[in-house]
Amino acid sequence: MHPSAAKRRTLDKSLSERPADIREAARDLIKEISDQIDALNASKPNHGERLANHNDFVTFLEMLAAKLGELADALDKLIDAAATKSATEPVFLGKAGEIIRQLQLILREWFQVEENRASLAGFTIRIALIGAGFTFLQACGVEGKIAAVLAGIFSKTSKVAKATKTTRPKKK
Repeated sequence: MHPSAAKRRTLDKSLSERPADIREAARDLIKEISDQIDALNASKPNHGERLANHNDFVTFLEMLAAKLGELADALDKLIDAAATKSATEPVFLGKAGEIIRQLQLILREWFQVEENRASLAGFTIRIALIGAGFTFLQACGVEGKIAAVLAGIFSKTSKVAKATKTTRPKKK
């Protein structure tokens, strides 16, 4: 069996067995992304490259939140269809799976761009956002390498942040 077919089966199984868990994890992640955007906007840079990086990152987070909202809505429909034994249940299962695959593609493409990974180092990422993201991925049945991937992403960004961090003289 092709690895992508096995992943799709795992995802479909998770969606059909735990749609409410995945929906709630998606909604929790939306809330954490919203809080992260508020925190970023509270200390928005005024100009230059830092402002452009800020705006790009906020746009990326807004796109993720919107896509997660679509997923939560599709899972609501899936849960309703399953409760009524509706013939449309497989349609909603397919829609939810497609949205998750779109999320995977968005994340993969964003993190493949070196400038995106490097600029991420300039932002303080809330631990709650990381935790909610990890919980969401676990609820979707994407386990195993997730912790390693997250650790790799954030260790790279923290190394870049330390390397680019400027020290300010202490006020007397």
